[in-house]
Amino acid sequence: MRYFFIFLCLSTLLSCKKQDKLNPSTDIKYHRSIYKVNLESAQKAVTILKRLTNGEVVSEAEWDDLFSSPGYKHYLVYADSLKKKALLKECFQLAFNPELRKRKDSLLQRPLAMHDEFFKLFILHNLESLRLKSNEAQDYLNNSDFQKHIEKADSLAKRYLPNHIETNNTKLYPLFVALMGPDGQVLNESIVLDLNLMMELGEEGVVKFFAHEFHHAYRNVHIPQLQSIFMQELNRIHQEGLADLIDKKPPPNYMTELLPPFLVEDYKVLFYKTPEVLSQLDSIVVQYTNGKQSLDELDKELQGYFKFGGHPNGYYMALKIKEQLGLQVLIDSFNSPIDFIRLYQLSVKAETDEYPFTQRFMNYLATIE
Repeated sequence: MRYFFIFLCLSTLLSCKKQDKLNPSTDIKYHRSIYKVNLESAQKAVTILKRLTNGEVVSEAEWDDLFSSPGYKHYLVYADSLKKKALLKECFQLAFNPELRKRKDSLLQRPLAMHDEFFKLFILHNLESLRLKSNEAQDYLNNSDFQKHIEKADSLAKRYLPNHIETNNTKLYPLFVALMGPDGQVLNESIVLDLNLMMELGEEGVVKFFAHEFHHAYRNVHIPQLQSIFMQELNRIHQEGLADLIDKKPPPNYMTELLPPFLVEDYKVLFYKTPEVLSQLDSIVVQYTNGKQSLDELDKELQGYFKFGGHPNGYYMALKIKEQLGLQVLIDSFNSPIDFIRLYQLSVKAETDEYPFTQRFMNYLATIE
């Protein structure tokens, strides 16, 4: 599971006829397949928030119906799903029930920092933001042209692929819209996005988010099975570095208006520490090649090595390559994490404040290619 709120900054584009009104489930014929923009969970959530705002009691059957709707089915799939349901239900009631206003206001005064109630506040701040513009939510669901968003996103994603890549038969991800924390989740070849975050991002932000994910879908078809943890970690920074060129801005402008300040700072610090992070990776791998570690020990040390899903370090590397060697070489490397490392090596070897990998590290890459 990946929570993309932490990572998001969150052209000649295809045009399409705007629909007067979208039904809760809109079928989109695309690349000989059908993709669904499913708004059912968001529609039901908006109905419940309106009832809570009016002081009405929402029955357990109605809550069960909400959480069994398609968007929440895709969102609530892990062992903590019961806990998440209870948390969402509590936050819905806190945000929209007028009788709970004093308790809500007290919680919202707490700083949004990492503590026991962080995720409750994370969701509650998001729902409060939606409450303040709740009249716009239904209009957004009814009148947004999500088909156009997907077509624009697909066109944008393809600009970051080599021209020779066949894309017509690649399965893209359907979209489900729900109301939760300000995040997006990609799971089981589907995307679940929060309604309020979509409204905050606007059309351009949503299109770029989709394009980022569609790029992953296109790329994954052409990536061989990666057995070692080392290669999986290199793949992580490669895929996110490429896709982040589509939708992100470098620090310090990275999502400063959406992310809590402490997360903005953590991301920024890790972004600029990339040379140090790569130096440590080099040292770990060289120890293994010198026989000082077993493969199991290497895998254990490298599991989850790149933090924030690989976004800060991969993006730093991709920006450096683009600056020194141009965008096209990155596009051409789209399915080779080792080529990505080689390009980075070329882009930084003349810079004294960057970290070029050791020759032993690069030789090891050649042996596993």
